[in-house]
Amino acid sequence: MQLTPHFSMEEVTESEYAVRYGIDNQTTDEHILANIKVAALGMEQVRMLLGHPCKINSWLRVEELEKIAAHKDYIGWCKRHTLSVDDASWFMYFTRKGHPKGYCIDFTCRLFGTPAEVVAKIRASGIRYDQLICEGTWVHISFAPAMRGEVLTATFIKGEPSYTTEA
Repeated sequence: MQLTPHFSMEEVTESEYAVRYGIDNQTTDEHILANIKVAALGMEQVRMLLGHPCKINSWLRVEELEKIAAHKDYIGWCKRHTLSVDDASWFMYFTRKGHPKGYCIDFTCRLFGTPAEVVAKIRASGIRYDQLICEGTWVHISFAPAMRGEVLTATFIKGEPSYTTEA
């Protein structure tokens, strides 16, 4: 199903991890599908701004997939919040995540430039977003309703991310 001129539902649900681990990364939840459509419209603006195709690395991640994809981030989050790694802390962590809600997209646009250059271009544009993160080798963007305009840079130590706010 084509969501916008340049983004399809196939791109939303495609995941190498899901294939590798036999996870069904589809959703029929109407609320999540509505979120995906909002994010697709935002990504269409990004695509037009950059003038080149965007390679989607990760968009929708169902809970089982999120447990695998965000494992190191989850462990670091538990450490920062002095929480045990258990079902209760997973629930707290998971409920704040945007990929499972369909709002967040990890992508690259190599024909435009580096992730840092992509972030700078989006930041300087009039595109509204909730969160924009330079994740080193990719860009993370969120179109969650808060639309905070938050810009971060991720640093990875032994695969565990930490984030700094860009002024």
